[in-house]
Amino acid sequence: TVALGLARFEVDPLPTTVDEVYADHETVDAAAVASRTRQAVGHLTALVQGLCWPALVACFVLAFSRDVTGQVLAALVGLGMLLRARLFVTVGQRLPLLIAGTGAIAGLMVALISEFDGMTVILATALPSLAVVVGCLLVAGRRRRVSPSVTRAAELIEMAIAVAVVPLVAGVLGLFGFIRGLGG
Repeated sequence: TVALGLARFEVDPLPTTVDEVYADHETVDAAAVASRTRQAVGHLTALVQGLCWPALVACFVLAFSRDVTGQVLAALVGLGMLLRARLFVTVGQRLPLLIAGTGAIAGLMVALISEFDGMTVILATALPSLAVVVGCLLVAGRRRRVSPSVTRAAELIEMAIAVAVVPLVAGVLGLFGFIRGLGG
């Protein structure tokens, strides 16, 4: 919506009656629409790239904070960026999300390896990493289109991540302790 507004696209209301549909004889300048579409894609690419790199840095900071809430937030933000990348078509929009999401998860794995030792490292890092690699190989090996049920499952997971991020951000910022302290 922001990119369309920056490209000066005017969203006209849809006709609601049959008479309005028949009365609509407006011609569309194809060259102007194509130019504005290119502008909107450029704005969207800039917005995506402008948000991915600070998010990656924030995920690294949270991963190495040794705070479980921050580490879970970093993992969910990384996973959210990976899931969001499936919705973009151009390489300039998809690649930053994939790099930032993978970097966030990798940063978290490195932080967990440096935090734990022995068998705990294997359980905390190697098994989730192996599961992600196997999942990526299964997705990459598919030659068919993804089924609607898998697409819907990804959308539901993405919504659950978006909902889970809000209390995690409040926990990282210390808002729960602050609110508890207001009572005296």
